Amino acid sequence: MSNSTNDSWIGRNWKWFVPSLIACFIVLIFSFFMIVMGILKSTDAYQKGVSSALANKEVQEALGEPITVGLIVSGNIQVTNDYGSANMSIPIAGPKGEGIIFVVGNKIDGRWNYSHLIVQLVGSNKQIDLQNR
Repeated sequence: MSNSTNDSWIGRNWKWFVPSLIACFIVLIFSFFMIVMGILKSTDAYQKGVSSALANKEVQEALGEPITVGLIVSGNIQVTNDYGSANMSIPIAGPKGEGIIFVVGNKIDGRWNYSHLIVQLVGSNKQIDLQNR
């Protein structure tokens, strides 16, 4: 009986085991990414930013319609009961161009107050304020 690596289970099965292990790792990373994006997209701050941008006539004119929301949200949000903070950027695009929704705000006593709720048009210095002031 030989004690070589080729006689071990991994030695005999590495051709399917290693690719399967790599595929499982990729699926795990992708699943984690999608869960995090889902959590961010379910927040009040994200919903407020996206709904305000999509309903804004100036954004509609600048980007054209339909406007689509990008897959990747960057930034952070922390909420504990009635208090929290958000600082996120959300990519959007339309037939005429692209933009980024910036949402910065604090939640105090259950109510969000946004210091920044704007769309920055990509390739331009133009910003569109989404707050009704």
